[in-house]
Amino acid sequence: MGAPTTRSGTGICENPLAPEGRHVVAPAGNVRTSLIFRTAGVSLRLTLKSGRDAEDRSDDAELRPVVPRRCHLGCLSEGERVDIRRARVGLMSVADLTRGGLLMDLPVDMPVIDCHVHAYPEEAGRRTQAAFGNSSPEYAGTPEDLLSLLGQISTSPENGAILKNLTPTAEMARAAWDRVAGRLTADDERHMYAEVKERMAGRIRRRNAWGNEVTKRHPTLVNFIGVDPNFLTPEENVEELELRVRDGAKGICIHPTRNLHRPEDYRLWPLFERAQELDIPVLTHSGTEGYRPAYMGLNAEPYDFKALLDTFPRLRLIIGHLGNPYFDQLVDMAQRYPSLTFESSGPVSAREPYAYADEYLVRLLRQLGTDRVMFGSDFLFGEPVGPARRLLSLPLTDAEKEAILGRNAQQFLGL
Repeated sequence: MGAPTTRSGTGICENPLAPEGRHVVAPAGNVRTSLIFRTAGVSLRLTLKSGRDAEDRSDDAELRPVVPRRCHLGCLSEGERVDIRRARVGLMSVADLTRGGLLMDLPVDMPVIDCHVHAYPEEAGRRTQAAFGNSSPEYAGTPEDLLSLLGQISTSPENGAILKNLTPTAEMARAAWDRVAGRLTADDERHMYAEVKERMAGRIRRRNAWGNEVTKRHPTLVNFIGVDPNFLTPEENVEELELRVRDGAKGICIHPTRNLHRPEDYRLWPLFERAQELDIPVLTHSGTEGYRPAYMGLNAEPYDFKALLDTFPRLRLIIGHLGNPYFDQLVDMAQRYPSLTFESSGPVSAREPYAYADEYLVRLLRQLGTDRVMFGSDFLFGEPVGPARRLLSLPLTDAEKEAILGRNAQQFLGL
């Protein structure tokens, strides 16, 4: 039998749950029919097959702007009347998705503030994604890409984000050493160490300066500068903070796991003391989110921040990724330290299968206090539209959703 022919149609139905628009008829013979319908403003492409070609079960669908997923209607008999609600996207049916809110109508009119963003100039963003295995990214990861995605979530002119200007100095330095391992004399190693340290310090400063330049072009974005006890001296970290704050920076970011230091590293004490004086918040990575087993939350379980908060009780610390998966520690920390604030990227995710059920997430968010949790996506390693849909689909009150999506961040950052 020859290759299957393809017939395409559009506008099958606006709502797959509506009685008048639920059904399509399977094509006759060895035919593949591609059907496009829209539900709650989202395009969904279904491929129906019949005859022997249906045996390969390669029916598929793309759901956009949510991450593309597979959709199955199963093998069909000629002329069979098909209920579109049987289509499955990942582990959920179209009916479940619509009922649960993941196909809810976007954009909404409440502001969205993404409090965990890694943005880059275009070429640097593409190189960064390629280094993490994404050689064909849908977007480069620029601030403009981010704002465009936030515009898919909300029509509010107040949409914004925290630029987390992390420089992975430990990994960069290790790569530099690996290139010359075993080929240097003792004197050469001393010169190499000084050169690498100067190079890493320069990268930190340039990235911080770039973040401030971005926020001048896009006033709803705020810059959280990178600091590092391994490549900047205690005095240099304080000088960097004061310089960038005078130029518009609003916070500090640290990554104890990736940059290999304890949260309470004594070399950062002058920096944290100055941050308290200036009322400057600190956003930190926490938990195992996004890391291979060798890291596994090194220096970043919620309890790892006890000494820091005991030493600097007025420090405005934001725990990233909700400390995933150390939620018992996180809830205990929330009760011990009322000044703590939390950021949601990772656990509040649209990735399937869900790591945490809706009811579990709602209970966790309310235990922490929905007035203390801020939305985050970990862009460009994640995207904000899917997590925002997931948050808005949770059985929270409208006031709680609006608070987490943006109002808490606006209040916390003074936007």
